Amino acid sequence: MSDVTRDTAAKKPKVEGHWIGKTTAGVICGFIVALALSGLLVRLAPSASIDAAKAETAMLFVPLVWTGIFSAAYFFRSGLRAWLWLGAASVVTLALFELCK
Repeated sequence: MSDVTRDTAAKKPKVEGHWIGKTTAGVICGFIVALALSGLLVRLAPSASIDAAKAETAMLFVPLVWTGIFSAAYFFRSGLRAWLWLGAASVVTLALFELCK
């Protein structure tokens, strides 16, 4: 390997391992965010009562959001960053859910 290749490889920002931290952050915080957003969808929907269509939409919304957040957790550089950002997102979405009562 030439020196030029080594130098450019050393300067690139790396997305490192930390698989357990990223996975647990994506699973736990992602589930909390998905449930809170689903609850917000039910609370902020225009109809006054809970009907079957709104409940079904909210139920199908959870796995879509959860898998999206779970997948995005692997783009963080470390497990700690994943926990901090996704934990903050969990707190914000739960706060919004409580404010919309």
